[in-house]
Amino acid sequence: MLARASGAELLLVHVAEGFGPRYFGHESDDKETQDDQRLPGVGAVEAERAGVPARTCLLYGAPVEELAKMAEKEEVDLMVMGAHGHKLLGDVLFGSTVNPLRHRVRTPVLVVR
Repeated sequence: MLARASGAELLLVHVAEGFGPRYFGHESDDKETQDDQRLPGVGAVEAERAGVPARTCLLYGAPVEELAKMAEKEEVDLMVMGAHGHKLLGDVLFGSTVNPLRHRVRTPVLVVR
């Protein structure tokens, strides 16, 4: 694993982007938001099992904007993102978040399929 070999710490981020999170932020309490709140923790448990320290972060709102702000604030060295999403044809090449995000950040973006 790249993170373990380089002694890196992972920052596992998920953006809750449904209606509730976009308009009510962390005060949103719908089923989708509750599911979103569990996601980073699941990844952190797996990272810890692999011997990689990890922190989690749940953001609320528009993914591209929130991830770009987070990358700058946290001074992220590398962003690793999945090349999938929820919008059919727009996700065929790089996903609906990856392509616009990679043009907004100075941080290298590694796309995993």
